[in-house]
Amino acid sequence: MGRSIIEGHYGDGDLSFVTAYLISEKPKIEGSIRLYVDTGASRTIVNSFDAEKIRINYNKLKKYPYPVSGISGPIKPYYIEDCILIFGENQIKEYLDQVLVIPPQQDENSKIIHPPSVVGLDVLRKYRISFTEEKVILERRRE
Repeated sequence: MGRSIIEGHYGDGDLSFVTAYLISEKPKIEGSIRLYVDTGASRTIVNSFDAEKIRINYNKLKKYPYPVSGISGPIKPYYIEDCILIFGENQIKEYLDQVLVIPPQQDENSKIIHPPSVVGLDVLRKYRISFTEEKVILERRRE
């Protein structure tokens, strides 16, 4: 059996990210998103920009019962239940009970802001994370 490795890259501000394909059956959602690696986030979160890109309809989602901390203060997210994230060329699958979805947010000047979509500890705790000059590497821990 080969090693389970997810390779990512560096984006804006030298923040590391991985690309994943999100799949949900109810509601029907499929699409590719860029997720920044965030060891400070307890859950994986899709921002409003990516939600629009992959045509997530907030009216078909449930409201998450707890606020999450955001750049502009507490945010009341929605969530998608029973999702699959498929990472990279190795097609590594992660099954998640919930992925949070952040609705559009405004700053103090009423400008729409998009905090980044992130892969959180709900996925990352299963991996060893390392960095090279060119990429971030997530290697699956042995269970």
